[in-house]
Amino acid sequence: MPMSENTPEKNFRTGTIYKRVILIVVALIIFLPMLAVIALHVPAVQKEIISSAANKIGSISQFNVKLESYTWTPFSSLDLEKLRVETEGKTVLDCTRVRLAYGLSTKWPYVVVPEIYLEKPFLQLEKNEDGKWRVALETAPRPSAYKFWLDFPLPVLRISSGIIEGRRQGQTVLSVKDITGVVHLKKVQGRDGPEIRIDPDNWQWLAEILAGEPGRTQDQSGSEPRP
Repeated sequence: MPMSENTPEKNFRTGTIYKRVILIVVALIIFLPMLAVIALHVPAVQKEIISSAANKIGSISQFNVKLESYTWTPFSSLDLEKLRVETEGKTVLDCTRVRLAYGLSTKWPYVVVPEIYLEKPFLQLEKNEDGKWRVALETAPRPSAYKFWLDFPLPVLRISSGIIEGRRQGQTVLSVKDITGVVHLKKVQGRDGPEIRIDPDNWQWLAEILAGEPGRTQDQSGSEPRP
């Protein structure tokens, strides 16, 4: 069998092929992320991502998320206009404007939200049989819902002109108006497992109100969280 000869012409062709392969790989490494970034600025792509995220939240937490419009600046912030969160046909949160400042991470959950701004939020709570104020849920969420939220670093909440309404047996028994300030959340071990609660260090006055007598109405107009 004759041996193949490494002629200059053959070596040139082989070297050219290798160079082309390397150039194609380098081009893919450079341009694919650029295309992904460009795609994130396309309204149709943004709408699909936000819709998928809202459906994902609803499937694991029983919350139905609705919003009128949004403005998304990729890798920086997301503004939601007229956000409404419902469960079992009841409005849990109704907010004029929500702004999420976020960044990317190389570790799970890959998206870090250090702060959420809520403008004129209306939060409705219900008092359960244990006398505790909870978000109104007819049935307990699946364990996966707890794990989903607890895996995320808890953001700081900045509230402007908020309202908390408490109901018991269908009647409004608590109303806290014009809440303005910063809310810190923390993870605690509850009776049924880990829970997310408001850190009372700067919001002891709110904890006292929520523990007060039925029919209590409080106006916190223009106030900041008490130390």
